Amino acid sequence: AKFVEAINAAAPYKTAVELCFQRVNNIDLCDANENGVPANITVASASGVVNSVTVVNGVITVAGGTTVNGNEYKLTPAPSGVGLNWQQDGTCIAANLCEPTAIVTPSQTPPKAGG
Repeated sequence: AKFVEAINAAAPYKTAVELCFQRVNNIDLCDANENGVPANITVASASGVVNSVTVVNGVITVAGGTTVNGNEYKLTPAPSGVGLNWQQDGTCIAANLCEPTAIVTPSQTPPKAGG
């Protein structure tokens, strides 16, 4: 149950990467602190659930702290038509804290006005 906090830490970054991709149409330009994606964060003490959240080329990595034995949660986007499909990955799989899936619902581009 503790690892849910690590998974939830990725949520605002996922939304920001989706919006970035819709704007610039190039996932490689969706890095932390660029094109509306929040800056990377690192927690001063690694003793909690989340140690850091980083984004490079749209890939979101949440590094867990000592509370979750440093396990990592990763979301990797893949452009698909007008949106992104997301693959869930990381060391959290082997630790049975998350599952290796592409279950994250693809994002969709909002309809354009008048269309």
